[in-house]
This record gives sequence, structure tokens and C-alpha cells, in this order.
Amino acid sequence: MESIKNAIKNLPIVGGLAKFVYRLIKPANINDLSYWINRYLPNKEITVVQIGSNDGISGDPISHLVKKNTMWNVLFVEPVPYIFERLKNNYGNNPGFKYEKSAINLDGSYQFFYSIGEAAYQKNPTLSEDYNQIGSFYKEHVQKLSGGLMDKFIEEIEVNCITLNDLFKKNEIESLDALLVDAEGYDWKVVFN
Repeated sequence: MESIKNAIKNLPIVGGLAKFVYRLIKPANINDLSYWINRYLPNKEITVVQIGSNDGISGDPISHLVKKNTMWNVLFVEPVPYIFERLKNNYGNNPGFKYEKSAINLDGSYQFFYSIGEAAYQKNPTLSEDYNQIGSFYKEHVQKLSGGLMDKFIEEIEVNCITLNDLFKKNEIESLDALLVDAEGYDWKVVFN
């Protein structure tokens, strides 16, 4: 195998052609969410609800699909105010998009939510966007996920909450093609409440 790799390195034209052919025939990554969504939910009118949407870019497994599939109706749910504003700015005013600045809980009551505050990014503009993906009803969970590095930037905010059923009623969702939940370990409570 090494001799084949060395031969390809020594013949750049052959190497380039080999890489091109490999990309054409290589098997799709069946463990990639976007592969399955793209395969079974192509650009046709469908309804998607994404809970824990973040900013619509950072770590978002469907961002490129949402932008590509213009007939999708998508409800984005994000509770953190500054991230919610980024989400709306990143996706814009597509008539098929709705935005809900809420978290999902079991009874729809207001609740305290913990996340890395915007001040962390103002203090250090090169800070990884991974930190804005961390949020939870439990401060200890945010501390653990950030490795304790962001403790002084953890904000406690009171967020509007809604039950999953009320979210669907409020946004007139009668049928659903895809539900994506990224709630930092709280996912099962969102789905089975």
C-alpha cells in the first residue's frame, strides 16, 4: 500500500486523478445527519423544528441544508437572547422560517437558564464559537462542559419556556417531518415531556 501512495505522490497528475475518482465513488458517510436528511427530505415542502438552534451556523448539522432547500418550513427555537438575534440575522426573513425565543420545559413556566455570556466574546474576540453552544438549566453542567474556563462569563438569565405541545399549537404545526433537538443532555425531556 505504501508503494502505491509513494508512486501517486511522485506522479501528481495521476495522484490528482486518483483523488478525483475516489471522491466520485467513495461511499457516503451514513453516520452524517445531513446525508440522511438530504436523501429523504430533498427540496420539497416539509416542516422541520430545530430546538436548540444556536446561531444557525456554529455546530449546526443542517444549516447548509436549510439554506439549500428553499421550500422547507423551519421553526427555530433558541432561548439565549444574543444568540437568538444572531440566529435571526444568519437566516433572515425567509417566509418559511419562524423563530421562537424560548426553551422547552415540562410546564411552560419561566426558568433560569445558564450560558456563556456575550461578554466572553467581547473580552476575547478569537474565542471559539463552541462556547456559545453551551447552555443548560443547570449551571454545573455549563461549568463542566466549558472545563471551568468560562466560569466568570456564565450568565444566569430568566428565559421564557414553553412545552413542546404548546410550541406546536402556537406555531400551528400539525405535522412534522423532522425534529432536531440539541439541548445539552436535556434532549430526552424535551421529546418525552
